[in-house]
Amino acid sequence: MKHFSVITLAALGVLLVTAPSALAADTLCSTLVGPPTYANTNFLTINGNLVVDLPNCELTGGGTVSGNVTVRAGNSLELDHQWVIAGDLKATNCAFVNLNDHGPYPPFPPGTTYTTTIGGNVDIDSCSGGLGIYWAFFNQPGTVIMGNFTCQNNTVACYLQGATIGGNVTISNNNYPVPVPIHPYTSISNNIIINNLKCQNNSPTPLVGAGTNTVLGNPAANSEGQCIGF
Repeated sequence: MKHFSVITLAALGVLLVTAPSALAADTLCSTLVGPPTYANTNFLTINGNLVVDLPNCELTGGGTVSGNVTVRAGNSLELDHQWVIAGDLKATNCAFVNLNDHGPYPPFPPGTTYTTTIGGNVDIDSCSGGLGIYWAFFNQPGTVIMGNFTCQNNTVACYLQGATIGGNVTISNNNYPVPVPIHPYTSISNNIIINNLKCQNNSPTPLVGAGTNTVLGNPAANSEGQCIGF
């Protein structure tokens, strides 16, 4: 795990150094996969920003983005294998964002690394799920977010597990019906959070999930709100 983190952070450093001179016009997901095929299994190198303009954009072969990733209203993004994004990941009024949700499961080959490193912030705002997905954000362990993680105003759950967050984690104003088996609770578990964790005005109340987090900013402080003790 430590060895892989060094590799991804080194790759991120290269992107950050080269990004100003390498930025190009926005790349649309539809130009990478094209309907009616929504999945691309090739490694992709995207100079500039990636804009998700499809209801189901699946980029499962890994890749790099030297700019930002934006998920437009009503659309969803699934990234699998190894991704390095230099800028921010932002989704507003989206369906959902999944980072490596398939994990090491068939038909994906065993031994493949499934993780994503993001150089900026992640902001998931006012998303509603879709395509049988009952969360606004989902990730597999190993995700690295250098900035802040915010998941707010969604009508489905937020699921953050096994990630390293360089800034703050804010989970707020996510409201949806009391879960049944297909409607998961918001869960924040096994993360390393360098700054603060704050949860407020969520209904139902988030769960700590499989394991507690390491919060360096305000461990078990009252400011954690609904996530106190997580």
